[in-house]
Amino acid sequence: MTHKSHRLALIVLTFLGACGARGELGFVTSPDQVQEVETVFVATSRLRDESNRFNRGRSYKLTYNRYQISIPPSHLTGNIEWPDAKPDPETDFAIASVSPALSTTDFKVNIKQAMTAAKTREIQVFVHGFNTNYAESLYRVAQLKYDYQAETPIVLYAWPSAARLRLYAYDRDSVLFARNGLEELLTNLADANVGKISLVAHSLGSALLMETLRQIYHDADPHVKSKINSVILLSPDLDVDVFNTQIADITPLPQPFVIVGSRKDKALGLMQRIAGETVRLGDNMNTARIHSDDIEILDISEFTDGDSLNHFTIATSPSFIAKMKLQKTITP
Repeated sequence: MTHKSHRLALIVLTFLGACGARGELGFVTSPDQVQEVETVFVATSRLRDESNRFNRGRSYKLTYNRYQISIPPSHLTGNIEWPDAKPDPETDFAIASVSPALSTTDFKVNIKQAMTAAKTREIQVFVHGFNTNYAESLYRVAQLKYDYQAETPIVLYAWPSAARLRLYAYDRDSVLFARNGLEELLTNLADANVGKISLVAHSLGSALLMETLRQIYHDADPHVKSKINSVILLSPDLDVDVFNTQIADITPLPQPFVIVGSRKDKALGLMQRIAGETVRLGDNMNTARIHSDDIEILDISEFTDGDSLNHFTIATSPSFIAKMKLQKTITP
């Protein structure tokens, strides 16, 4: 990649990232206004700052939290109605309540209670992508859970993304740093008597998930591996050749194993240029390049009514969400 084209990619990324303000946590001040809520568990390897907010810093110790996210009655499918400093539950996403800094024991108890309430022994784990802050990942999971009417309890793994477009290298290093934390989370879920763990990752989070799976299959107790039920990679920002080396070590592959991608994903096109013209897994629709017959590729290029980059279509496209809810083929 030439110096000129590298500068162009950064300029375009900076412009795209400047189109909107960053998400921030907003807390309900009038609980009586809350109508719909979604419960989201969080395991995070982020550090807390002086204002008690999780930042880009890397923590060697996991923190577990449980949130009740208020969904406004005016919510539009595929959208997050971002709150300001004083959110209005009638119009904004907001934090209705939080159980902060749960001990590992309390986290397991909460997970067991959530499974009992949902009459299931399945848990979904979601790993967010590049350039995502804590609030954005939390609200996004709540939006996905609400829009897809998912009853299965869900745990967000919030890794220390810098949440800055120019710090892609920092995020790629954070992916490697965060592997142990994700493995610890999956181990604790297995110890909580979870029957099945479904894994979903978006963008650069797919690289984190695949590295963790590779690590688990090498090192972890077989008990953890036996719990992993399915894997869905959404717009994965991951080199195809690297992916092939990873799946060679993850045997047998959890089933189903699905890659969801789009030929119109502008973000992955830019990442490909920054990464040195290496094909990203999320915009590769050539199954011959993937060294496994046990992987399904779902091409969602036809759906363009979501985000402007077509990079998070499963979360932002109302038509895709409606189709998936109708067919019940995948649940994020």
